Amino acid sequence: MNKQLCNVSGFVLTARDTGVAGKRLQLYTREAGLLTAVAVQGRSKRELTGFLVPGVYLQATLRASDFGRQLSQAEGRTVTDTLRWDYDRWRIYYFFTEWLVQLLPQEEADAAVYAAVAEYFRDLQTKDMRIRTLMMCWRLLALAGYDPQELAGNWSLPPGAAKTLHYFLTGEGSAPASFARQDLRQLLDLLLDFGAEHVDIGERRDVFGF
Repeated sequence: MNKQLCNVSGFVLTARDTGVAGKRLQLYTREAGLLTAVAVQGRSKRELTGFLVPGVYLQATLRASDFGRQLSQAEGRTVTDTLRWDYDRWRIYYFFTEWLVQLLPQEEADAAVYAAVAEYFRDLQTKDMRIRTLMMCWRLLALAGYDPQELAGNWSLPPGAAKTLHYFLTGEGSAPASFARQDLRQLLDLLLDFGAEHVDIGERRDVFGF
């Protein structure tokens, strides 16, 4: 990727205020994987404000500066326009983004991760956000190079939870008509036990409500 000027396409993971009128963005892009970029006037330029929010598919030109990558031009479209965001959904969503940022390296393109992120945003509009986010976090674990099946084996999961984990990781077979609450809870507990040793994300056991 050109270090001075580059074109990227991908998803806005987070967008936080910075400086007088800026936005600091975390992006997951097709061309360079996980990126951090700053839109210096992101809160004051009308043509940018609608694009610099989480859940937007963004096509952008970035340029290098003394302060890191800066957003030069951008256009985008929301991919979660039918989702009603509330406090609980934001908490679940930011669990996902923090998990991704902690697990994956900066500026390392990965087509499989990009496809998984794109699928996640698409599914948020039609599927249970708690279950879909738990599934995505397990998939990210595998995509980051860990062996979830070995981890689960060490924990001796009961058959229901093991079957659910297999579906989470592979998508093979039909999704259960309903996931058993105790199976989801066990998979969340196992995920967080792993996170306590490898990912600086805290407990967050109350985020999902299983």
